[in-house]
Amino acid sequence: MRDTLSVYSESRFETDEHRGAAHLADAVPGTSIPRGSDAGPSFIREKESSAAIRDKATEEAAEANRRKQAIAAYDKVMALYPRIHDQIARADFLRTTRKLLQRFQTTRAFYPQDRAKLFTGLNPRHRTVSTERDTDHIGQRDVLQPRTDRPPAHVTEFQGLSFDQWYDVFVKYAYVAVMDGKEEDAQETLKSAFDANVYYHDENRKVKLRLHMICVALYGGNIPRVTELCRWFCAYKPFTNDVYRLYSAMHAGGSEAVVCYAMNSSVKYFMRQIRLMEKSIKANPHAAEYKNPLLLTTYGHILQAGRSYLGAIAFYVKAYSICPADPLINFSLGLAQIQRGMQRKSDNRHLHLMQGFTCMMRYYELRGGNMEASYNVARAFHHVGLNHLAIPYYEKVLNASDKGEQAAEEDESQNLKGEAAYNLALIYVANGSLGLSDILLRKYCTV
Repeated sequence: MRDTLSVYSESRFETDEHRGAAHLADAVPGTSIPRGSDAGPSFIREKESSAAIRDKATEEAAEANRRKQAIAAYDKVMALYPRIHDQIARADFLRTTRKLLQRFQTTRAFYPQDRAKLFTGLNPRHRTVSTERDTDHIGQRDVLQPRTDRPPAHVTEFQGLSFDQWYDVFVKYAYVAVMDGKEEDAQETLKSAFDANVYYHDENRKVKLRLHMICVALYGGNIPRVTELCRWFCAYKPFTNDVYRLYSAMHAGGSEAVVCYAMNSSVKYFMRQIRLMEKSIKANPHAAEYKNPLLLTTYGHILQAGRSYLGAIAFYVKAYSICPADPLINFSLGLAQIQRGMQRKSDNRHLHLMQGFTCMMRYYELRGGNMEASYNVARAFHHVGLNHLAIPYYEKVLNASDKGEQAAEEDESQNLKGEAAYNLALIYVANGSLGLSDILLRKYCTV
């Protein structure tokens, strides 16, 4: 009986001991207070508060250091920019600017997965505050607390630099990089600025960044990229005339530009734009903003550059029906008619030439008979072999230049005196007047 009571007492003692150990294991280390209880000794709360203060002070010090480094790098970039024509200074500028931009490009808050998400400030980070740092981590508890220094909803700077300053750094780096022969790097830099939500939702900056991309591509001689970027503007504002003027102006020089201007993808793209315009007109027949003669004219230019003159004439006529008093439309229609009349497969050459010169003379009247119009009419007569009709218009160009009529109003790059003299000299040579040709060349074409 005594042995039985002894065994019973020992087992009861072990059970109570285990229960007490389990209770202490669930308690806050160093106390008998259960975990999760609101009550707790004051020295533990003070320990947690002091750890949070230390973490906050460390974070503020690190942030201040990052701001200091970014401002110092920006000042160095601005000091090196005026000396970018020096090769050593340019290399230092590119190296410093690249490191500075990496701070911006590696910040995830500027590049969310959803592009439509507006920028509302930097992502809030959390700190881990530990109540116990034992080597065996027994009973360790981590408390996640939000940052108390979260930036406001409308942040205007990042690491001590305003977003306008960051934008300026992006643009400067792109132009210096393309000057150094790194056109792809420059385009990627501008693209990263374009994708950042602080700039993507700003319509003004978004358009400017695309224009900077076009300038960089032109400087680097990348005409296919110029074509692609110009199409973005046509899709961005499909019923605005300036985007089609931009498309034609960016393909103004060089055989490669003409090839890109009239390639099959451009033909298909602008046909889709015309169908969109026709669909909008059908839905809103009285809306004048959807009737865009410049889009039709641009498509006619593309077809004419591909020597599809009949198709070009059809779209020029559509543009003429909308805006019959436009000099460019009259000139383009007349030129397409003349070019079609000069083809061997033309079924009625004289009709095409007659209609073409009718439009050309209408263009001459609308332009007021200025130097440009006189030269173009003379060149049209010269093109079809009517030299006796071309000479008076060439002479009018030369006389206007000699007398100063309208020459003061014309830009020097638009002075066609040398071209008119050279073409007129060719006519004189063809007719055996070598003396007159020599006089014109010595007077107008000699430097």
